[in-house]
Amino acid sequence: MLVMMDIDKITMPSMYTHTPSKKAKINNHMMYYLEHGTLKHNIVITQKGMLVDGYCSYIVAVVCGMSSVQCEINTKRLKYGLEKNRKINNRSHKREILYNRQNGKCAICGKQLQIDDCTNLDNYLTFDHILPVSKGGSNGLMNLQGLCRRCNHEKQDYFKEDTE
Repeated sequence: MLVMMDIDKITMPSMYTHTPSKKAKINNHMMYYLEHGTLKHNIVITQKGMLVDGYCSYIVAVVCGMSSVQCEINTKRLKYGLEKNRKINNRSHKREILYNRQNGKCAICGKQLQIDDCTNLDNYLTFDHILPVSKGGSNGLMNLQGLCRRCNHEKQDYFKEDTE
C-alpha cells in the first residue's frame, strides 16, 4: 500500500545513524533522481512512520527539499529489531512507554488518554496489537499501540490491510 507522507514525520531507527550509507551509493541515487525525476527505490515505512528500507531515497528526498514523499507501508513482520531489543514484561511500564511515545493520545482517534486512574475506563490507555497475534504479530513494543477503549473494541482483531 502506497501513501503520501511528510518527510519530517518519518522517524529514523538507530541502525541507520550508526552505519550510514556510503557517499557513492547516495550519489548514484541522486544521479538517478536527476535523470528520471523519480526516486530510485520506494521508501518503506512501518504503520507508525519508522523507516524500514529506502534510506538512500530518503536522503535524496531530504537533500532535494521535498516536503512529502510517496512511501510504501510495510505489512510484513519485521525479522530484525529497529529499536533496542529488550523484553519489557511489566505491563504498567509498557503502558507508560506507549503513553509517552504517543503523547498521551489514542493512536486512532487522538483522544487524550490517561494511565493513572483505572476507575474511568473510557479514557484509560488499553494495549492494541498493530498486527494481531492471531496473524503473526508479537507482544513487543514495536507491535503495540495505545488505544482508548472504544477504538480498541471497534478495531478488534483487524489489521489495517484487512479493511481495505
